[in-house]
Amino acid sequence: MYLLEPEFRNEPLLLIPPRLCLTVHSFCLDHLQTRSWTSYYTLSEITNYVCYVMLPMVLVLGMLSQLVNFVTLLRQIRLCLETYMLALSIESLLLIVCGVILCLPHYIGYFRLLVLVQYYTLVCREAVWYAFVWTLVGVGIQQCIQSFKHAPFYICIISSFAISSALPLVWQYSLTSEEIPTSHMTNISNNSVTLIENIQPVANNTLSVAYFWYSSSIAIFLPIFLMAVLCLALTVLMFKRGDISQTSNSSCRSSATLILHRNRVDERAKIRLVLQLLVLMVLMMSPLGVLNFLCHSLIGILQDNTTVTVFSNIATVLFHMYLVLSQQLYFCYHKQYRSTLISMWDCCC
Repeated sequence: MYLLEPEFRNEPLLLIPPRLCLTVHSFCLDHLQTRSWTSYYTLSEITNYVCYVMLPMVLVLGMLSQLVNFVTLLRQIRLCLETYMLALSIESLLLIVCGVILCLPHYIGYFRLLVLVQYYTLVCREAVWYAFVWTLVGVGIQQCIQSFKHAPFYICIISSFAISSALPLVWQYSLTSEEIPTSHMTNISNNSVTLIENIQPVANNTLSVAYFWYSSSIAIFLPIFLMAVLCLALTVLMFKRGDISQTSNSSCRSSATLILHRNRVDERAKIRLVLQLLVLMVLMMSPLGVLNFLCHSLIGILQDNTTVTVFSNIATVLFHMYLVLSQQLYFCYHKQYRSTLISMWDCCC
């Protein structure tokens, strides 16, 4: 008995778009039918299985964490940083929902209605991803430039930009129906299967090439470059604040000095929060985007390449694990968030 269904055990949990057909169905993945399966478990199969088991748990934890974030941020006083955090929480919830829909066929099999939902989920996930990345860039800019305080206006602009940038996927992919002959006893009939197919491959269409480089720029290259610059700026800013532990006895201070000291402590903690959010985003979420870019650039790299599949599944788990860790970072480094969450817990108990 195999760890995974033999038909799909070497497929990426989150199918990468360079494939001409994105539906998890044997009709799409016909190259697997001639593969000879081994009776023992290879390292790639074990890795895929671990990712296969971990992903649902990570998605559930991410959903719970971001729901806690959403409720907590709604209840507390929201300044500029908290408004960005609330937007990130909503975008994280949408990313998790999209991830559940796209990964579900690996666990429950093929359903025509699910394929129809996945077609629109592709566009939604792309738009939410653009918004998430640029909202996180906005958080870094706001923390570096304290006068950058128009969070609601910036979020509205970013959301409009993200939706308009993801819309071309509607024309790049299409829902098609294929007839598959099936035999039942002596009767032979045709079953109709709905598939998501790429009708404008990057290799065959100039507009697809232009859109590919545009989407890669706004989703990978430019955000990562800006995040690297922001991380450097935030690191310098944090050291400029000085070491808050090297202080004199608090009993000798005036009340105004104590208030100033507490503000510096909170400000330094917020800088560390934003810095860690940016660093972890680059380390945990960008590998899936970079792999997506490489698979687009090197057409055919996914065909019969189990190494790419293993890296894709690991990157998918890391991508969604970031959405779990972000809530823990909020709790550790944001004093008001921590106080609000504890008070909510006390009220519930």
